[in-house]
Amino acid sequence: MSTRAQKREAPEASEASSSVARKRQKTQAIRAIPSQSTDAALSVTGELDVASFVKAREYEINALEKSMQNTRHGLTTRAFQQVPRKMRRRTASHNVKKVPRRLRRRAEKEMKEDNTPTVTARRRIPSTKMRLRLQTAKRIKAMSSKHKSARARKKEAKRNAQETDPEARLSTTIVPRIKRNRLADPPKATSKFKKRQIHKTWLPTHLWHAKRAHMTRPSEPLWRMAIPLSPTEKSYRPSHRASGGRGAVAWDMSYMATIGCEGPEPALVAMLKAVGFGRDDLWASKGKRWRNGVRSASGWAYERDNDKRTITPMTVLWEYQHNKSSVDSSQEPMVDTIASEMEHAANRHASNPSLPNKFKPAKKKVLLRVHPSAFHQLWTELFKVAKMQRPPIVLEDLRFEIASLEVTGPASTEALYAVLQPTVASDEPIPSSARTWTRLPGLTNPASLPLGAILGFKTSDPRLTHPRKPIAIKTDQNSNDELTDLMMDWPPDNGVVQADIFSHKARRTASRSLPSQKAVNRRKGLTLPGETPEPKETDPHVPVMLLACRPNPSASGAQGTWTVLLPWKCLDPIWRCLMYYPLSSGGTVRFGGLDETRQIALERNEPWFPGDFPATEAGKAWERTEAEKRYNIWKRKPPSRRVNYDALKLDNKGKGEHGNGWACDWSFLLGFDVDKSNPHPHVEEISGSTNIASSEHGPSTNPGTFESKDTTQDTNEKHTHSSATSATPVSQLSPERAKIFLDSSFNTIPTSPTNKAHLATIRIDLLTRGTPFPCARIYRLPFRSSSGTSALCYKWLALDSHSNPCTKTKKIKTNWRGDTANHSAYPNEYAEINAINYQPPNMVPEAIVELEKKKGELRAKREKFQKQKLEKRAKAGGRGEEDIEGMTAEERETLMEELMRPSADKDQDGSVPDCPGGEDLIGFVTSGGYNLRVGRGTGVGAIWAERVLEGWGRGSQDMQGRGAGSTRDVKRLDRERRLCVVRNAGETAGRLGLWELCE
Repeated sequence: MSTRAQKREAPEASEASSSVARKRQKTQAIRAIPSQSTDAALSVTGELDVASFVKAREYEINALEKSMQNTRHGLTTRAFQQVPRKMRRRTASHNVKKVPRRLRRRAEKEMKEDNTPTVTARRRIPSTKMRLRLQTAKRIKAMSSKHKSARARKKEAKRNAQETDPEARLSTTIVPRIKRNRLADPPKATSKFKKRQIHKTWLPTHLWHAKRAHMTRPSEPLWRMAIPLSPTEKSYRPSHRASGGRGAVAWDMSYMATIGCEGPEPALVAMLKAVGFGRDDLWASKGKRWRNGVRSASGWAYERDNDKRTITPMTVLWEYQHNKSSVDSSQEPMVDTIASEMEHAANRHASNPSLPNKFKPAKKKVLLRVHPSAFHQLWTELFKVAKMQRPPIVLEDLRFEIASLEVTGPASTEALYAVLQPTVASDEPIPSSARTWTRLPGLTNPASLPLGAILGFKTSDPRLTHPRKPIAIKTDQNSNDELTDLMMDWPPDNGVVQADIFSHKARRTASRSLPSQKAVNRRKGLTLPGETPEPKETDPHVPVMLLACRPNPSASGAQGTWTVLLPWKCLDPIWRCLMYYPLSSGGTVRFGGLDETRQIALERNEPWFPGDFPATEAGKAWERTEAEKRYNIWKRKPPSRRVNYDALKLDNKGKGEHGNGWACDWSFLLGFDVDKSNPHPHVEEISGSTNIASSEHGPSTNPGTFESKDTTQDTNEKHTHSSATSATPVSQLSPERAKIFLDSSFNTIPTSPTNKAHLATIRIDLLTRGTPFPCARIYRLPFRSSSGTSALCYKWLALDSHSNPCTKTKKIKTNWRGDTANHSAYPNEYAEINAINYQPPNMVPEAIVELEKKKGELRAKREKFQKQKLEKRAKAGGRGEEDIEGMTAEERETLMEELMRPSADKDQDGSVPDCPGGEDLIGFVTSGGYNLRVGRGTGVGAIWAERVLEGWGRGSQDMQGRGAGSTRDVKRLDRERRLCVVRNAGETAGRLGLWELCE
């Protein structure tokens, strides 16, 4: 073989000999055992030094042990080096399975001694083939477990069928328990849709909605749920008609969170009082029906600490108790005595848990329904309060246990009655709630029922009778009289209300006994055409609970809403049957999404949580998300097509929008200072930067503080005021507290400064034309302290029909439901002039002269009438020369001419009154639009209560000077105080409006 074929040259003889010599030296060094001589231990006289002798022997023993250890490892090799020559590797292996089986134990021992990092099966990344094998093994294991449990159930059913005594029947099925004082896990999705529900949860009717509605984006779930937003077909006007005119609208509200509380009644009452739920009369004799479980109650929850900040509205349901259904007003002292005894028993049991059961207080259950955006905040607060009670209260997360749906409209009762048919067992009496429900098909408005009415019963599977034929509803006088008597007597208050929805066992039994659609079709196929299958004992009895909810009292004639609570897995079959039921009035039940929920709430003048409560934690998160969406839409437009907020000229003080035009910029409002040398007394400035926060639906980092941030970079998007570093602690006023806060200060305006701002939710009706949209600015009327602001204030007051009769519009015609028959909100005030405005093309000159003469006469007549009315009102209201401060006769004459100028709020030619300045900004519109129910623009917004009171205080002297003595004057002054100017973001023209507190 040539030298080229060799991998490397052979070593020389000297090198080979030196290598052998080094190995021999290493072997000799290992085998050489050092020792010490014993001469040092003997003295001259021959005496033995024991200490030196022992020390020498100790050294020799240590040297021997060390030599033995080195010898064992000196000439040996590692286990991975003993593999056959064809398998030799240059690096060591850290996997013992890659060496021969006879060497694996030795390799494991060597790795353990050397602390060699090893690779286990758990940490090894499986290859493609291994991953497929593992998945196959997992599926086979699950299939085997499923077949094994099915065989066990068959054996159990066969054994129980032979057992005649029901009590002696055994059950080997493990019933999963609800996690107490812990958050529940979402229901496990099927393998087919598992990847789609990684970061969100589907509603029970998701598959039905996904084909017919616009859903939330898969990557952007709303409150960790996939929620339908709106139907794919046009639905704005049809939803309006169905909700108030003819038909019905249904929503799947299963995303609403439900919390279960269990404990002694005194502890539950103390917990609800700790979170501030309910008025005082709700805990007195007026709320006894609610505490007995035959009525529902709604209210607000507050934090126990942190100045009792508002959390969320919620509905509370008590479990029905049989022994308290017959309590009347004459037994009220006895009720108080029993309650005090129960509380005393609870305290005794808490101090001495070893007492017998007869001294233990009876446990009750309470259900709390809250919005999912505030669920975690309320859960944390309830958890803290529940642990303080003695004995402690147990909390249960029932978000995925109890589903719900809402139906509204004149045909809502009919549709639900066709689907929810009461059923009872053969040995059970028919409850009063079921009997009452069978007498309500002719009800056209659930708001007619008693406040907080509850109906609880069990219903059968509606798929067995699907499709249902329209119900024949009686409309004669006798049927109407019977229905009226039923609503006045309301038997469920004194009867039995089935509260099986509170029982986990009843909910699970109904869900497990629900047959598949294939089994239902098989049973229906065995029947004759037109007939329904015969009921069986194994048919499911689904527990349901119906709540009759009333709308806002200000929305006269508005429809009420049915809220149905039922088990989570039982909602889908009931929903499908409900959607295809043919109504007697024609058509079927429409479905709605989140947009329809907000639309109906706006039409009924009701605020929608969380969007219309911007000072709550949920409201802040919602506003951040909406502001980011509006900003992205604005940013995507080219500069020539989008609104230039910086170039907007609103007043003589400068240019630019008040705050960010795409958001309700509360930081601008709460941090605004008119005079930098004299800061606003109600604002405490805190250093911080501003930008639009992320759209994550979670609480902000600093609760109770608004931080609006600016994400723009170019000069067109920089705002002087919004970029100022300011933040103000803010709190949301509930409707009850807002009414007390403002009404109590009507005559006594507070002047003491406060470091906390309070926001109140209001509804706004525009008195002239225009439509308020979200982010619209709300201004109070300017103060009358100076001549300029006084003239501007009188200009706006002249547009009010109550203040200026010349601008009073015609009454809008309404139908029998209170809806507008014609949606042209305000007719033209100058119809008589516009009627003769048209000139034919071939008109003779004489006719043109006659037409112009007639127009001049009509204008002069109207101006004379307006002047007379204005002078008469000025004389009656006490607005003489001595009452208008700082104005001369010429200025008053000029003011009167401007006020008499026709259609000051109708055009954009410069005659529109100027919009008030930023110092008069009091709030923003959070939701608004054209209201089809009233035929004009309406909105819901929030105002800064302290700034409103400040305006009332500055205008009190002017109002007192005008003489507010009679009741009529008081009402007029109250109306003028609530007048406001609403201006949409990006526009220069404002519209006169009237705001009222939401109830």
